[in-house]
Amino acid sequence: MAKYKQYGNRSSGSCGSGKSTGKKSSGKPKSTMTSQKNRYEFHPHGDTSRQTASFTTIKERILRKLQRELNNGQDIVDSLEAGVIIDLDQFAPTRMETTYDAKDEPKKAEFDQKSLDIKYNKQLEAFMKWEDDLRQNLSKAHAAIMNSCSSTMLNRIEEHEDYANLKTNPITLLQAIRELMRDPMRARYPYA
Repeated sequence: MAKYKQYGNRSSGSCGSGKSTGKKSSGKPKSTMTSQKNRYEFHPHGDTSRQTASFTTIKERILRKLQRELNNGQDIVDSLEAGVIIDLDQFAPTRMETTYDAKDEPKKAEFDQKSLDIKYNKQLEAFMKWEDDLRQNLSKAHAAIMNSCSSTMLNRIEEHEDYANLKTNPITLLQAIRELMRDPMRARYPYA
């Protein structure tokens, strides 16, 4: 019995008791977890302290996220892939006219026209919501792209000569990021 008392009370909750302190960890070092996040950031090539994924890999990751999380997300994905905002006017509904003659069958013509107008109004309402979703998704896509930029890339975007357009248009923002990722990092001297 005396042999066990020299190690102290093992059930007191001190070190080595096997009891949890309430903190949960993933089992991975924190540096590994943060570097995985930073791996999928737009970052200028040339800084050897970071290993980043390619522009296409990061862009595809953003596009998958947008498609999954947004209403009518496929439209913004198609726009960003094509480099041009999709023209939804080609899908605009058209108002139909009744085929009944108003002179021969006025009641049928009036009823048919009212039902066609109801159908047109519903289609127009859905189309306007579709357009509104595209407008909102443009700003959400812009935010997602900016959140995927490193601080160095954000600084380079702010210094870009077309920054006013880059603040509002995610398509030109992606094009500028592609150029800025490939542009080597230089010293900021006027004669360099």
